[in-house]
Amino acid sequence: MLGKMDEFLNKLDLTIRFMKNTDKKFISTYIKSQFKALENIYNGSPYILSTYYFPSELACIYDVEVIYIERLVGLAVGMNMLDKDTTTPLHHGICSYQKAFLKLIEQKIIPKPQMIIAVRYPCKDAVKLCDYLHNTYKIPIFYLSLRQLRKDLEDVHDYLSSQYQVIEDIKDVVRRSNAAHDLKKTIDHYRMQYPGIIRSDDCLKIFPIENDFGKDSATYVLKGLLSCIEKNISTYQKDNKPTICWMGLIPLSDNNMLTKIEKYTHCKFVYEEMWMFGDYKLYQDNFFDALTEKIKQSLFYNTHRRIHKIHDMMRQTHTEIVINLSHHNCSFLPQTIHQFKAYFEQKGITFYNISCDVVYEKFDSHSIMNSINKHVPYIGGENKDACLHLK
Repeated sequence: MLGKMDEFLNKLDLTIRFMKNTDKKFISTYIKSQFKALENIYNGSPYILSTYYFPSELACIYDVEVIYIERLVGLAVGMNMLDKDTTTPLHHGICSYQKAFLKLIEQKIIPKPQMIIAVRYPCKDAVKLCDYLHNTYKIPIFYLSLRQLRKDLEDVHDYLSSQYQVIEDIKDVVRRSNAAHDLKKTIDHYRMQYPGIIRSDDCLKIFPIENDFGKDSATYVLKGLLSCIEKNISTYQKDNKPTICWMGLIPLSDNNMLTKIEKYTHCKFVYEEMWMFGDYKLYQDNFFDALTEKIKQSLFYNTHRRIHKIHDMMRQTHTEIVINLSHHNCSFLPQTIHQFKAYFEQKGITFYNISCDVVYEKFDSHSIMNSINKHVPYIGGENKDACLHLK
């Protein structure tokens, strides 16, 4: 291992050791599982590149690492591994997550995958990246479509079983996935009962733990988060701060942004759209039916259901404001904004839409705080000059 690979592992290792000595050990545990996968790959193990919704419960059955595009980009940008040059052979209007992953390969921060699995949902741009890698480097690719999802899942299982050793029994994978589901359900129960009991920033740092369901690492991370929440309950105090639901992502290079905004405005972020996962339990019998249904129950499968799920959470937490951060050039989310805006306006709920490129830009938090402060003043003793620290 030389150069950029060593640098990436060293930065991850420093972050793991730092977080291990804080009250947020669950973040250290989350990053450590990714560190181990990268270490294996850097030492010569092959890996499969996958789009976000290839079921982790299927991925973990085989003796091969599976890397999810968006999760690795999030780690790499968070560790400042990429420069600001966005020039790639990909179409200039493609999502920057896909540009960034291609940069990781071009700059030899990660080697080329041995195989690609592309689920044609929900991100079209992720599939375009997969197409490019397949055509340019002649990497084998397997597509999964919603139209025949169950069949495609079975077919990819048959293919992977012929290429890699099967190291996990389905019943054990199902048991671990459902254990993670139960932990997530308990965490959400507390988050509804005690709004703001855990930082929204922290949940946004680890929401891709969904890609580990079926592995022990998912239960370890969620147990750590649950333990942190349970410790906070004894000192929890309900206040009269306006509560906010955060839709979308946050800039990868400024992943404490919401905590900073809370410091300078009289508000509290209490829940995140990206944390709405893991609602569907699996069962061993008819495993592929269960995986198919799990994907169809995911948040972005149905916009009407997504709207009502967010609204239901808001009722439970008495949330007053919705802020949506629209990622530039996202291939599927921006076109739903008008539906959310119309729905929340009809319900008398304040809805703000802001935008930036979460991969390559730092968001100027003034625009968020200006929106919030149309409803509430700055905290006594703070002033607008303090906001300059957020840039």
